[in-house]
Amino acid sequence: RHFQWSINPEAAYGLASGIKADTVNLSTKQTSSATFEAMGYLVDNGADLEALRLAIEKTSSISASQLPIRVNVLSRTKLFHQDKIAITYFTEEEYQILSEDKLLIERTKHELRTLKEVEISVVITERKGYSNASMRANVGIAREVAEHFGGGGHDKAASCRFEDATHESVVDEIVPVLIEKMKSYEAETHTL
Repeated sequence: RHFQWSINPEAAYGLASGIKADTVNLSTKQTSSATFEAMGYLVDNGADLEALRLAIEKTSSISASQLPIRVNVLSRTKLFHQDKIAITYFTEEEYQILSEDKLLIERTKHELRTLKEVEISVVITERKGYSNASMRANVGIAREVAEHFGGGGHDKAASCRFEDATHESVVDEIVPVLIEKMKSYEAETHTL
């Protein structure tokens, strides 16, 4: 707008898509009134938000063939520390079946994180020679936990790798660290 460049509907759609993705559907702390103003400008220039919503739903859908894996993974979920920590796993065979389509893994992390009591979810994927623990959190402890095991990421999204480890051994190692970091977080926020 500053340079008075015209934006066609295709460009407006692409920019709106980027804004929605980057702000988790206009819901992060960084989302401001300027973000909504920009979205309004894009709609005025032809961004079709309903088409965008339908496209997001389509691309974020799992296939019917993945439903049995989803049921198994969710049924294996274990809860710790007054149900604030949720952990599940994908076996190496399940990981291989998913092949290039790892959307089910991503959805599982977010779905467990959104359970009423849960503050952090951990999804372990068993792979050839190692297991990966990927975390999504409502509280800022994921990076600290991942770094403890040589991994990294952000405060609310991080991962780490465990060489020659099964999901059971990962749970045994990671749960005490998760509880320790959760207790520290709770102590800090309780005193604020």
